[in-house]
Amino acid sequence: TQKSLVLNTGFVNEQFNEVIQELLLTEHAWIHEKGEVTPIVPKTSSLEYKTSLNDKLINFTVEFDYAFNEVNTIR
Repeated sequence: TQKSLVLNTGFVNEQFNEVIQELLLTEHAWIHEKGEVTPIVPKTSSLEYKTSLNDKLINFTVEFDYAFNEVNTIR
């Protein structure tokens, strides 16, 4: 089974458009959780650029898959 997670940035300014775009394009990403570093892969494939003029408060939501299956089978 493939395990995934959804992360929100909280309210940020529009300069984060580029940061989130780079995160979606990365091949190597990790998350720190429960004292461990775990590899993740961005599942979200597109980004809508947001501006404070149009969107007021800017919050990005990005979905990730863990880079491994939850149950590993050995044959």
